Amino acid sequence: MPKFSKQSTAKLKTCHPLLAVIALEAIEEMDFVVLCGHRTPAEQQELYKQGRATKGRIVTHVDGIKKKSKHNYLPSLAMDLAPYPIDWNDLERFKKLADIIMRIAKENATPLEWGGAWKMKDYPHFQLGIK
Repeated sequence: MPKFSKQSTAKLKTCHPLLAVIALEAIEEMDFVVLCGHRTPAEQQELYKQGRATKGRIVTHVDGIKKKSKHNYLPSLAMDLAPYPIDWNDLERFKKLADIIMRIAKENATPLEWGGAWKMKDYPHFQLGIK
């Protein structure tokens, strides 16, 4: 049975307990890593610069100062997950993981949004639908 690495466990500990419950149930069904839980304002600003002041494509419209990401709260109201081993081109595995995560959230009556359902797709991203 899959289990979280020390890095994934540490990142999951920065997440809201409702997110942790979902992830801990989901790891029993599919192997995945926790890429990000809490993100500092400085880390958010670095991501915001991508595609603007630094190379790469734009990955966020949230700067962490004028507008906070759900990652910027502590505990984090968002988590980024990726099926393991990570293959960024295999969107079917991201969708399979999302199906598992969203089903568990529904079973736990936890309001959850998946970034893969957004106009600007963010397949690893899951966030609580609470303020």
